[in-house]
Amino acid sequence: MLQTYFLPMAERVFGDASIPVAETHAAILARHIREKRLSTFNASKARYSVGAPLRESSAMDAACAELVEAGILQPVSTPKKRGRPSKDFSVNPANFSQTANG
Repeated sequence: MLQTYFLPMAERVFGDASIPVAETHAAILARHIREKRLSTFNASKARYSVGAPLRESSAMDAACAELVEAGILQPVSTPKKRGRPSKDFSVNPANFSQTANG
C-alpha cells in the first residue's frame, strides 16, 4: 500500500510544489491565452479575466516575462504616451497551433 499509493502521491505533491511560482503562473496565463485564442493581449486588462493567481500586477509581470523568455509572447512597442507604458503583447501563433489531438 505504501509503495503503490502513498509514495506516488507524495512524488506528485512534492513535484508540483517544486515548480517555481512564476512558471506556474506562466502556465496559467498560457492556458488562458490558448483557450481564448488570443493573438494579442494587454497584461493589465488580462489580470482581471485570468483570475485570482494573476490578479496582482507583479504576478502577471513575472508570468509574462517567463512567456517572453520562452518565445511565446513578444512585447509590442507602442508610441510613448503620457503615463505608464502599456503592457501589450503579441502571441506567437506557432506555440498555439491546433494539432490533430487538439
